Amino acid sequence: MVVLIIISTLYFILRDVLLLLPWSWQMIDMDGKGQLTITNKRGQQFQPILAANSFIHATCTILNFKRHGFRFALPPVILVTNSENENELRRLRVWLRWFKHEDVNQEDLSVPEDFAA
Repeated sequence: MVVLIIISTLYFILRDVLLLLPWSWQMIDMDGKGQLTITNKRGQQFQPILAANSFIHATCTILNFKRHGFRFALPPVILVTNSENENELRRLRVWLRWFKHEDVNQEDLSVPEDFAA
């Protein structure tokens, strides 16, 4: 059991932290229409659909993606803010927060009668 934990930890460190594996994420791009494109080290490009359980915070952002049909879901993208990418990640976080608000129904935003002026 300990060996499996060590192997899986090593795999995720190589894939998500050191970005050494060929399927590690290399680049995230967003076009003017709000379409997200991610590229791995092999040069393969994906246009995933963000899952609702993505985590957005000022210091760490984790992008989870929905499954497409019978295919497996893409591995998550883990982004950590540093001085080099601070502005780009801030713009991405703003886009992600607005993107999540599009799914909210207008009925959910209505003011209860008790609070109406």
